[in-house]
Amino acid sequence: MSKLEGMSNVNSSRVTKVIISSVLVLLIFVSLVPLFSLPSVAVAVTLKVTPTRGSDGTKVSGSGSGYSAGSKVTITLVPTSGKSTTVATTTASSTGTISFSFTVPAVTPGAYTVESSGGTGYSAHAKFTVVDKAKIKISPKTGTAGTSVTISGSAFANSSAITIDFDNVKLTTSTSSSTGTVSVMITVPSDTCSATAGDACPITVTDAVGNSASAVFTIS
Repeated sequence: MSKLEGMSNVNSSRVTKVIISSVLVLLIFVSLVPLFSLPSVAVAVTLKVTPTRGSDGTKVSGSGSGYSAGSKVTITLVPTSGKSTTVATTTASSTGTISFSFTVPAVTPGAYTVESSGGTGYSAHAKFTVVDKAKIKISPKTGTAGTSVTISGSAFANSSAITIDFDNVKLTTSTSSSTGTVSVMITVPSDTCSATAGDACPITVTDAVGNSASAVFTIS
């Protein structure tokens, strides 16, 4: 064997050893990857309710995401102090979303938190304000067809479209103020219950989220 051939064999042997070493290192690395893999990123749990304010009896719809698929989720109305009230339960979808609705219970007006809990073990929150129940006053309370009646009210949804019914028939529309008050004048129609003296005709004001209040106008 020539000196050149000897050097070639040595180089070939070295290359083979390098390849084998590289393969071994690669195999070791692959086997260790599961032990040092990055932790999974937690999915943010969300919650949203509509509307965000209302009196007792107001219907509230809600939705959220980030919950464990198929898990039970409890919805609770939490005051700043005092006892919490469970208002709904729901089951997360296969993609971790939830939807629910509840009616605001008879609780003290004030600031509340709607809280979702369960599923992933995390919870989410949404702000909700319970306001006084909507109410109206009318002046005068008696009269005949053609009488002008002033309606004043409070605790309606802020800047909301409102409908005024006379004797359960839509009479006109208006808009509440930015603080939820109502001030509107109507004229007693002649084609409703106003045909007979002594008739009691309900006047009802309803806003866009379902807050409603009534007063009685009596035909004289």
